[in-house]
Amino acid sequence: VTGVQTCALPIFSFFVKKKRQLFLRYKKIFSKIKKVRIFQEPINCRSNYWLQVLLLDKAFSNLKNIIIKKTNKKHMPTRPLWNLLHTIQYLKKFPRMKLEVSEGLYKRIINLPSSANL
Repeated sequence: VTGVQTCALPIFSFFVKKKRQLFLRYKKIFSKIKKVRIFQEPINCRSNYWLQVLLLDKAFSNLKNIIIKKTNKKHMPTRPLWNLLHTIQYLKKFPRMKLEVSEGLYKRIINLPSSANL
């Protein structure tokens, strides 16, 4: 098992490096646009940036689907956040707590292309 982990680490490190470079490119591009930001790792944390997330300002959440549609037309495959579990039909019957934060973020998040080869 130890040999397998050792062999996998350089490949994993390569992908994390590429993902972090992609994050920095997105951050630079989107820093010029008001009312949006790239989701960034918190202080004292280290993200692998496996998923690149664009967060719209609350006032622009109504534009999320328009942005997704237009970027996809321009061959930039963006997508919404995955459906929240409590909104899936067969799970609606189960108890849940109030999820205002999750619901608010769902309205504002656009997943950007995140491949390490970008």
